[in-house]
Amino acid sequence: MRVAHFADIHLGRNLYRFLEVEEDIARLFKEYVQVAIEERVDAILLSGDIFDTPRPLIRVIHQAVTALKPAVERGIKVYAVLGEHDYPKIRDKAALTLVPGVTILSYEGVKCVKQVVSGKTYGFCGAHKTRFRFGDRSRSKYISALRSMANEVAGTHRAVLLAHQEISQVFANSEDSIDVNLFPQVFRYIALGHIHGHREGVLEGGRVYAYPGSLYYLSAQEVRKGEEKGFLIVDLDGDMPETHFIRSEPRPFIVIEEPVDRVRARIEAELSRGNWGRYDRPLMNIVVRLPPNYKDDVYSMIERAVAGRALYRVMVQREHVEAVPRAVGAEVDEVAIVASIIDPGNPDDPDVRKAAEYVVRLKNALAQQSQQEMIEELVDDILSLKVWDRVIKTESLAPSVHRKKGGVGLDAFIRGGK
Repeated sequence: MRVAHFADIHLGRNLYRFLEVEEDIARLFKEYVQVAIEERVDAILLSGDIFDTPRPLIRVIHQAVTALKPAVERGIKVYAVLGEHDYPKIRDKAALTLVPGVTILSYEGVKCVKQVVSGKTYGFCGAHKTRFRFGDRSRSKYISALRSMANEVAGTHRAVLLAHQEISQVFANSEDSIDVNLFPQVFRYIALGHIHGHREGVLEGGRVYAYPGSLYYLSAQEVRKGEEKGFLIVDLDGDMPETHFIRSEPRPFIVIEEPVDRVRARIEAELSRGNWGRYDRPLMNIVVRLPPNYKDDVYSMIERAVAGRALYRVMVQREHVEAVPRAVGAEVDEVAIVASIIDPGNPDDPDVRKAAEYVVRLKNALAQQSQQEMIEELVDDILSLKVWDRVIKTESLAPSVHRKKGGVGLDAFIRGGK
C-alpha cells in the first residue's frame, strides 16, 4: 500500500495580504494531489492545518474541494486530523467536514478506520493535538488514548497514526512535545504535522516518523531556516516504511535585512538574478534599520528600487532614543523593570531575564507599524518559555478565568482575540 502524506497546507493564507500567495498555495496543493494520483497511492493523509483559519472563506473551502475531488472520484481514501488552525474556536463544526470524501479521525467519535488493499487490511488512527505543559495528567491521558487506538488496529497488516503534534525528537525545547518512542509499537508509520519543514526519523523496530512540512513558504523565518518544502510518498509494505520526499515549487522568497544606506543595493542585487522559475516575480520581506531622527521617505525609496519586480513587504526598525527623564548618567533598564514584575523574588534569574527581554522586544514590535510577523514569532517565543510554569500559579488563576461566548477569556487573549 502506498500513501501520500501532506501537512500544514494552510489554504487561505495570503501572506502580507497578497492574494497571489493564497492562489499559489491552492494551485500547488491541487497539482501535488494530482502527482499523488499519478504515483498510484491508495490513500492521502492530511496531518493537520489544512486551512489557515478555523473559519475559512467559502472560496478557500472550495479550493480544498477542488484539489481533493479527483482523488476521491478515483476511490482514493482521504484521512485527516485537525491542527490548531483547523479547530473551531467557538461551538461550531470544523470546516474540513464540508470537504466531500475526507474522513477526520479523532473528531466526532471516529478514531480509527480500516482499509483493505490487495487482500490486506490496514489501520489508520488519528490523535488530537494536545498541549502537555501544564502537567503529566494530559500526557498520561494522551498515551492512554493512543493505546486504546492501538488495540483497535492491532490485527491489521500495517497501522498508521496521524497526529498534529510536537515530538521531543524534533522539538527538543518545547514543553508541549512528547517522546515519540512512547507511541505504541503497532503504529509502523507516524504521520505528523505542525512544523513547516521536512523532518524524518527511524525508531526501534523499524518504525518511521515524518513531518512532510508545508508546500509553501509561510513566513520569512522559514526562509531563514532553509526549510525544505514538499510532501511524502510512503510505501507501507516493507520491513520498514519507505519514504520518498517530493519537493514542491513555492514562489521564491527573498529576505533582506539591511541598514537604510545599504538596502537599495541589496534589493538591486537580489532582483538582478531574475530567475523565478514558473513565477513572474518573487516575494520579498524587507527589513530596514533606521538611525534615530532619520527623516527621508524610506517607503518611496524602496518602491522605486523594486519597480514592480517583486511582491514585497517593508518593515522598519528604528533605533529609539531614550525619552524617559532620568538623572545625569543614569540609564533605564527596561528588561530589569519587567523582570522585577515577572518574578519580584528572582529578577536576576537568567530565565526571568530572558522572558523579560522577549516581553520588551514584543512591546517595541507592537509600537511599530507592519510588524505582524515579528509579533507572531515573539508571542510564540514568549509562550514557549519554561519560566511561566514557575512564576504563574495556574490553579490560582483558574477561578477568575472563564470561557465566554465568542471566545473571550485567556485563550482568546493568547490567540490575539480570535
